[in-house]
Amino acid sequence: MKTHLNLLPLSFQRRLVVRRDLIQWGSVCFMGLVIGTICCVDAHHTAEQQQRQLDRLTSRAVPLRRLGEENQRLAERLNQAHDRHLLLQSLEGVHPPLQIMGVVSRSAHNDIGSVQVRSFILTPGESDRPRMSPGNTRRSVSSSTNKPPANAGRLFLQGTALDDNALTGFVNGLRGEGLFKSVELRSSSTLQLSFGDARQYSVECRF
Repeated sequence: MKTHLNLLPLSFQRRLVVRRDLIQWGSVCFMGLVIGTICCVDAHHTAEQQQRQLDRLTSRAVPLRRLGEENQRLAERLNQAHDRHLLLQSLEGVHPPLQIMGVVSRSAHNDIGSVQVRSFILTPGESDRPRMSPGNTRRSVSSSTNKPPANAGRLFLQGTALDDNALTGFVNGLRGEGLFKSVELRSSSTLQLSFGDARQYSVECRF
């Protein structure tokens, strides 16, 4: 059996051990640093590729985005046109009260002072047109334009006339205006006034 004696100083031996450990751990750290650098470079390259791909997809989506904005503007215009159409439909066939008052006044003053209107009751007609939505606009328009109002408007007039001729002229004047679908004399009775007899009447007009 052979034995080897280490005749090197103990301090030098310690330095050798420390040097060996430093070389070993330095190699491990260097390899870790190299591997980390490679991973970072690869991740950066992958991120750049994904960014370029995202840019290409974004550039391709620009026409679609513009088309969507244009469709949105067209939809707003269609909604405005639809609202105007609904407004026109709601006003279709409806006679303004001032126009009706003008017709009544003109008919009553054919003979100045011979007919007086003391009661003027106007009942607008109710329309049963359905409310349209963007999904069924075309069908609603075609169906609503073909349906007449559910309840026709009515006008009730009460007052006095000088005599039967004045009352007849008043009723015929209302009928001749062409504004009302029907004009009916509901009642007529004699009324005693200070200057003599007069006619008290009640007329119903439908439009």
